[in-house]
Amino acid sequence: MARKVLQDIANTLPHMVVGWRMYEDLEKLADLVNARVTIDVLRHTAVKDGSEPLSLKIVEELGAWLAKRMAAAHVSRDAVSAVTLRLDVRSDRIATDRKRIVLFDFDCQCLVSTPERTYEGTVTEQHTWHQRVGA
Repeated sequence: MARKVLQDIANTLPHMVVGWRMYEDLEKLADLVNARVTIDVLRHTAVKDGSEPLSLKIVEELGAWLAKRMAAAHVSRDAVSAVTLRLDVRSDRIATDRKRIVLFDFDCQCLVSTPERTYEGTVTEQHTWHQRVGA
């Protein structure tokens, strides 16, 4: 049972990141042209390009969802050693008036690690349009 739950978590978290839950953070990501954002869901942290801390609202949402999902499935927090999301953000592939609108391409990979195994989920989302605030 836990294996199915952990694979479901690995499949669901990337969809949450590239989906509507990321909307509030798009303005922060609009300033990035090409970047890799790494989110440690268990520790509620995000870093850009491996070292620069990044404050994103979605980090807390992912952590809360994960805790609720694991509790509902009776999966102990100690059973999971790491839950990491790698989000590659690209916003320069199609030229736009960046003051008004930004086109994002997202590639997201999630790894849910236990002492015995690692579960992986991925999603690629192209052409996510973001109307800039104040445009």
